[in-house]
Amino acid sequence: MDVEIIRKLRLADPFRQFYVILKDGRRFFVDKPYHLGIAPDGSHLMVSPNGRDSEHLMPDQLKDVDILPQPIRQRN
Repeated sequence: MDVEIIRKLRLADPFRQFYVILKDGRRFFVDKPYHLGIAPDGSHLMVSPNGRDSEHLMPDQLKDVDILPQPIRQRN
């Protein structure tokens, strides 16, 4: 999977929530663009699905993305 696709999703206006899907089957929900960081050279990514914990990812781990048609509303 090309990291540039994920970069474009992160910078999209309006932003649409999406999942980053890894080859091992894990899925990371990106509900805000600032919950995902991408190194300028695309060598690695950091995703923080809950805004607190983070996961360091390498491009060779990436399989796909799943873009949500509508935002998932968070409960307060």
